[in-house]
Amino acid sequence: MIRKISRESHNLTVEKWEDICERTKKETFLNEKGFLRRKVIGSCAYCKELGSDCFKCSLKELRICQNEYSKSYIFWRYIDEMHKTFSRIGEKVDREKAITLSEQILEGIKNDEYIE
Repeated sequence: MIRKISRESHNLTVEKWEDICERTKKETFLNEKGFLRRKVIGSCAYCKELGSDCFKCSLKELRICQNEYSKSYIFWRYIDEMHKTFSRIGEKVDREKAITLSEQILEGIKNDEYIE
């Protein structure tokens, strides 16, 4: 059963993804100017509030995110794209694709209806 998330956790997550969307436009993970992926992966207010129980989380239901890796979730496709610069030699991040994915995540969170 999906559990409603507090307005505070929702707002924190929106703020986080607004920042990530802006950074995605000009940076990649772990380059000279880049931001660390742990800021993206490790600090979800939804996960903290729900104790990382994806089955209670609306973001899983919306196909945005879940704890376990799966390309069927927008979040993990975003992570894969942003990893290219340092995990796959010679591959470059498709900036437009990364921006689109980050914006889809942000819009999904903004439009989440499971807010208290």
